[in-house]
This record gives sequence, structure tokens and C-alpha cells, in this order.
Amino acid sequence: MLVLPNEIFLKICTYLNIYNYTLLPRISKRARDSLNITIKKYILEREFHPLLLNVFGIDNLIYYPVLEWNKHFMGKETYIDNILPRDMNDSIMIGRDLHNRYFICIRLNTGTRQNTEVIFQKYLNSKAHWTYSNGYARVINAGGYIIDNDKIKDKDLKRNINVLQNGGYVTLNSETRDTEYIELL
Repeated sequence: MLVLPNEIFLKICTYLNIYNYTLLPRISKRARDSLNITIKKYILEREFHPLLLNVFGIDNLIYYPVLEWNKHFMGKETYIDNILPRDMNDSIMIGRDLHNRYFICIRLNTGTRQNTEVIFQKYLNSKAHWTYSNGYARVINAGGYIIDNDKIKDKDLKRNINVLQNGGYVTLNSETRDTEYIELL
């Protein structure tokens, strides 16, 4: 049986009209899965800042489910700060808002409550500025932008995300917060 590399599936799609594109996944489950992974990787590499791809690992981001946009996710001043833990069916999800800005949402457990933190593009069509919104849990602690002109503002972000992705927990400063740990929910 001939097995085409995933990159070829993506190239094939660029030559198909929308009708043919919808038929391609019917060829086989493998074709559908490979095509979805290839397209998702292409979008991630094109739309997400390379520093975020490095923090989360592109091979992890590819397999995180997509959180379909709901208008109640948008808070004041175009912040994506109303995603609730019950809106998510996985611990880490990616999505795109109604302004076509991409985001990564993290569902957390602080031991006493559930919460979400969202990393999102601040400006449409700009990978240079990413900010975040959070509630009670503070895995992200950058003070404003998380990425500003190709610099990551939270020195502990990669370590914290890596620990959470591997089933660990992040310890908070007990003097400033009333919880001892945060873990993925």
C-alpha cells in the first residue's frame, strides 16, 4: 500500500476546490487524520508566535482540541476573559475568536476552585504581541503582554507549562496567595 507523506496531503489541498476538499477525508481515516494534523500544524506555524510554539511544543499543540468560539467568551475591551472551565472539554485547548485572533486556553485546578487562563493575540494579524487573561489562578505572571516584540515576559512560563503538561503542579508563593498548588484540570 502506498503511503503518502503528510506534507503531500497539504499540497494536494491547495489544488482542490472546496467540493473536492470535502471528499478527500472520505478516502480513509488515515487520510482524514493526516490531513487534519498537517493543516493544524501549518496554521500553528503560520499564526502562532514561535516562542509560544516553543513553550507549549508544536507537537503538543497539534493534538490539543479546538475550542469553538462562543460570543460569551469575549469580555470588555476585546479581552478573551470569559471562558469558564465548564466551556472546555480538555485541559488545554486552542481556538480563534470572532476577530480571527488565535488563543490557547488552559483549565486549572487550584485545590479550592477551578479556573481558566487564556493566552491570546492582542492585535489581529500580528504575532508580535500576545497577552493573557486569568482569574484566580496565576500560572502566567507577565504583567501585561506575555510576548512583546519577540520577547517573552514571563521568565517561568515555559517551566510552568512543561510541569503542567507532564502531570505536575506549580507551587505558588504562599505569602501572596491562599493556595499551595495549581494543576491542570
